[in-house]
Amino acid sequence: MIPQSILLSWFLRAFVRNLSSLPGLV
Repeated sequence: MIPQSILLSWFLRAFVRNLSSLPGLV
């Protein structure tokens, strides 16, 4: 199984990338 720490770090990284791609929130 995938360790939760790796899954969490991947999710946070994708989340931050999505936020940075939105022009109004940065």
